Amino acid sequence: MNEINKILTIFLTFNMKCDRIDILADSALDKTLHGDSLAKNKTERHREETQMSEVTARVYLETEKVTESEGFETRPNNSKAYHGETLYYESAKLSFVDWPLNRKCPDDMKPLVVFVSIKIDFLHEFTEREIGVYEDPGQFDNCRAVLDIGYEGRVDARYLVYELNIRGTDLENLRKLYEAIRGGTIRPAISYSGPHGGKSRAELEQEITKLRHEIAELKQRVLDLEADRIEQNEKLAVIRKACGGIVTIHLYIAEAMRLQRKKGMLQSSIRQACRAVEDVTHKLAEAGISIRATTN
Repeated sequence: MNEINKILTIFLTFNMKCDRIDILADSALDKTLHGDSLAKNKTERHREETQMSEVTARVYLETEKVTESEGFETRPNNSKAYHGETLYYESAKLSFVDWPLNRKCPDDMKPLVVFVSIKIDFLHEFTEREIGVYEDPGQFDNCRAVLDIGYEGRVDARYLVYELNIRGTDLENLRKLYEAIRGGTIRPAISYSGPHGGKSRAELEQEITKLRHEIAELKQRVLDLEADRIEQNEKLAVIRKACGGIVTIHLYIAEAMRLQRKKGMLQSSIRQACRAVEDVTHKLAEAGISIRATTN
């Protein structure tokens, strides 16, 4: 069964390539006979008419669950189908269907979806888009697209195409992202079209060498600062010791001043007492009373 699926895939791919060759051949013939405008308009009309009808998304489903679902069927030729679309076995766990992008996803299929993807190309000649990575979780959930340039097998600007790869887990969000890119209503989150930045290997190696030199200088500066810190601590210890002696002297001076003030207060008290004695003696003398001083 796997071999049959591979043969069918190769056959379908070959038919799509043949159709594109026919389109390009018709375009070249019209260009030769009628000029560029007719060839361009004819190819553009064909592209617009078949754009949505030809685009399919590969929807990967859980094999065990899909074979038990309501939409599963076995055809008379013994091939399998899911909701009318041919079902291919990828592995014991995964199967897939090529689901038309303009067809609504049935409700019973949504719980079975593991992931969905689109891989297509379209002509660069008629539509210019900015290559890069397209994603916006706010609008398209976890769908992510990569748009790049390809060459239809020839290195020739006439065959320049865009290669578009989109992957996600929801078919509806994948369709919206596809239409936004094709319609030109979204810019890439990461652009491949901007100017080349960054540095060469040689420039990066030079920068690394420079940074290593700066790191060595900083390490030496740290060692020098540590030596200065030790020296300053030693000086501070000497100063603190000297300051301790000065504080002791200040305490002695303060105590001497306190005693001096106390002595002055005592002398003042003695003088006051002497004056009081003299006043009393004078008053007694006026009264005719004499006091004889006695000493022991």
